[in-house]
Amino acid sequence: MDLYWASSPVLQILLYQEAWLNKLALQEKAFTNYSTHLRKQKHMKLFFLSLLLLAGLTSFAQNDIKFNKTTHQFGKIKKGVPATFVFTYTNNAAKPVVIEFANAECGCTKPVYSQAPTPKGKTSTLKVTYNAEAVGVFKKRVDVKFAHSNQPYILTIEGEVVEAKK
Repeated sequence: MDLYWASSPVLQILLYQEAWLNKLALQEKAFTNYSTHLRKQKHMKLFFLSLLLLAGLTSFAQNDIKFNKTTHQFGKIKKGVPATFVFTYTNNAAKPVVIEFANAECGCTKPVYSQAPTPKGKTSTLKVTYNAEAVGVFKKRVDVKFAHSNQPYILTIEGEVVEAKK
């Protein structure tokens, strides 16, 4: 009787139909995987293109103002004697620029700057004074924001305060 069912045309049709459906399911799965792969590839291309565009715009915006130096090393300074450094910047933008604000990370550091616009192609300064009251190594940051820019420029002063000889 088992032999009969194995050779039965009905069973053979059912087995063929099942194999055909399995093959179709595999093809559909392969197509779905491939289309998912293509979508991911498209998203990756868009992501990298956006990243390159953003990097280009950021570097372009950062070139509008060029500081001669963004970090100053005072070396060893005496306790109780304020240390000052003057940062110089050049306006490479097409129009005059104005410092909107300059914020120091603590009260021991004081930035001083002009409110006057810096014309195209001209230089201007920002003076930073550190009040050396605590002995030890220091590294202080001043964030400078220009009116035309969304991103602050970061200036750093560092050094070591030592006891004054008596």
